[in-house]
Amino acid sequence: MNNEDLLMLYTSGQSYKEFIETNSGFYKETILSFKNRVEFPSTFIQEIRGLRTEKYFLAIAEPWCENSVINVTMLAVVSEINSKINFKIVPQIELSAHMSLLGNQNVAAIPIIVELTSSGNILNVFSEKPSILRLVEKESSVMRTAMKKKYKEGGLAVEIVREILNI
Repeated sequence: MNNEDLLMLYTSGQSYKEFIETNSGFYKETILSFKNRVEFPSTFIQEIRGLRTEKYFLAIAEPWCENSVINVTMLAVVSEINSKINFKIVPQIELSAHMSLLGNQNVAAIPIIVELTSSGNILNVFSEKPSILRLVEKESSVMRTAMKKKYKEGGLAVEIVREILNI
């Protein structure tokens, strides 16, 4: 798949608002509830506002996936803070049909958030969960449980956004 195909997939994606609105009941409530809990420190908000380069992200995500809800919502919140952060969401089936678009990128599970150039080149790929959670998988069960709880409550917001935005 070439860059034009990747850009076409990006263009065909949904906005975050559409992603929410196409879901109902439990999924919609879960997404909105999590979004309402996301908070960033004021210094980080200023840092996000200070980004001057357009950034484009293609998120492969599903509303039933907890990691998708968490990570895509973080991206949505920062895109509201800075309009230079643009992203679209496509369902997992779109990736399955076009897996070759990621080339040799090591992707394990959704969400997959691909940072693109305006011409469709892949700059960075975020897959499933932040690296900090992968690191604690080797720690004690108490540490893993505490970190997962923090993650699910939005307590790793800054770390997640830094990793996705590659800043």
